[in-house]
Amino acid sequence: MNNKEINVVIPVYNVEKYLSDCLNSLINQTYPYWRAILVNDGSKDKSYDIMMEFQAKDNRFICLTGENQGASEARNKGLEKVDGDYLFFLDSDDFIHPQTFEIMVAKLEESNADFVSFKATDVAEDACLSGFENFDKNQISGQLLKKPFESFMLDKSVASPVVWNKMYRFDKIKGAKFFKELRYEDDYTFLLQALNKMESHLKLDINLYFLRSNPNSLTRKVNYETYVKSALARMSVCKNHLIDKGLYSKANQEMLEANMANDFVRMLIRKILRKAKDKNLAEVIRIELIKFIKDGTIKTKYLNIYKRICVYLFTKKLFGLVKILISLT
Repeated sequence: MNNKEINVVIPVYNVEKYLSDCLNSLINQTYPYWRAILVNDGSKDKSYDIMMEFQAKDNRFICLTGENQGASEARNKGLEKVDGDYLFFLDSDDFIHPQTFEIMVAKLEESNADFVSFKATDVAEDACLSGFENFDKNQISGQLLKKPFESFMLDKSVASPVVWNKMYRFDKIKGAKFFKELRYEDDYTFLLQALNKMESHLKLDINLYFLRSNPNSLTRKVNYETYVKSALARMSVCKNHLIDKGLYSKANQEMLEANMANDFVRMLIRKILRKAKDKNLAEVIRIELIKFIKDGTIKTKYLNIYKRICVYLFTKKLFGLVKILISLT
């Protein structure tokens, strides 16, 4: 068996109800060469005690703790301790198939890809670690894709904008980090850094990750004011910390700039006018949009004529007209 080590980064916050299942799904792996870096993010329940119990039983668990700073900072603390061959992210209320690591390592070695992705499936809050399908890894084939950054920019379904349904060669993404100011968009900006350094991606069509329906999960409790602040912060992070740092080739930079302009219309203008009831949020977005256009964060040259009209009307406070246009599409 291949003995290359997988490092698993797990941020932990108030998940005493689910954490044991998450960690047992690691213990149950058919591939034994892994190390889990658990970062307690100021939990107020018994999560830290559970972490320590697992560490006492199995020295592959490394436990860190600190004050609550959010999942992004917890992941960054975990990344500082990574020194393995492969990197994997696992959320502490989820769990994985027992053959996940065995299959991922085998396929990375066979394909020589820089990272491999797989499917996830939603499960009930009370789901348990049983009834898993048994896979023959020799019968599993995938789609080998080149230019993963370009694929991600053009079609996010090719490599979904989350970090936890992928395993990466760590030497390819060393130095990538999460930004603490992003509450909902931190996975996306991590991938913008990681995929920019990669040349190939193996996409598998099998379910290996199980997303538990946790009613207290951040993604289940969307606050539109927080969402707006995070989405706006994402634009600034992309401009100030990624593009202005010269991380990208000309072609990749242009793709990212086009993506940012179109995402502003999709994520902020369209979504807020359709779903949010607070009209003050639209004014916050309008002010930021004008600023972004002036400083080059948002470049309208990448928008089609319909979206340019929407942006123009939005900057003029004609929210009603923009909403009518959106309703027609």
